[in-house]
Amino acid sequence: MPFESNLLYAITKSFILQETGDGVQHVHEVLNEYPTNRLALFLGAALAIKNANSEEALSLLDRLGEQRSGLPLYYADYLRGEVYLHKAQYLNSITAYRWFISYYKGQNYIKDAHYKIGLCYWLNGNVMEAELLFKQARNIGKETTEADKYAARSLADAERPHLQLTKARYSIDGGYYQEASAMLNGIEPADLKTDRDKIEYLYRKARIAHKTKQFALAKELYKKTIDQSGDAFWYFAPNACLQLGYIFMDENDDTKAAFYFKEALEYKKHEYKNSIDSKAKSALAHINKKKKQPRN
Repeated sequence: MPFESNLLYAITKSFILQETGDGVQHVHEVLNEYPTNRLALFLGAALAIKNANSEEALSLLDRLGEQRSGLPLYYADYLRGEVYLHKAQYLNSITAYRWFISYYKGQNYIKDAHYKIGLCYWLNGNVMEAELLFKQARNIGKETTEADKYAARSLADAERPHLQLTKARYSIDGGYYQEASAMLNGIEPADLKTDRDKIEYLYRKARIAHKTKQFALAKELYKKTIDQSGDAFWYFAPNACLQLGYIFMDENDDTKAAFYFKEALEYKKHEYKNSIDSKAKSALAHINKKKKQPRN
């Protein structure tokens, strides 16, 4: 398969069909033939992050940084900030996000990068510096991307998120499941002060179970997340529906899968509505296409 076609195939697999593992594999095939290609290294790092493999992403970003020719890819510094946030290396993350902000000329991810710098300070115990960055972030950048929209919603919330749950969230995003489990196991029921914290705790437990292929436990915890969320505007329940749909689809139970994908679409005004709705619609289209195919 030609170079460009392989990369387009990887993008389609990862961002449209949500088969990120296959997308990463196709980028690896490109890199086997073109190990210093900057576009392939950049795409590989982005897909590795999407596939919850921040260690691989960091390796690819380091290789990308060694290639000095061509136009600068400042968004790679944003990705590096994400990776270091996942790794709980907060000062390194701040440096990467600041580099991105200093040189990137666009508006997308600027609000999120400022918010994430503040978040890194907060997670690192520097509350005064964190509040200063949060104040700056409220008045800078646009709310076009979902990352920026989530940042804006978080900044508008009078209460900061639960510290340990937040650390666990980013560890899960990076594929550091043992670390995330240890953080969650260290949380006592009395530490969960709000309904949001209690539901997020269930949801994070479900994500770890799902990522570590404990599917029965993941289904149980996702269902509890949905039941306890009610009609709250948090993204935990709609994404729990989406993930249940994926589990049942992998188990070839398309009826239950379609039910949960449709349920995901019913939630309104949550932080990740555009992406969750898009993924649910794509999965439903795939199920409907299967139904129309003639059986042998």
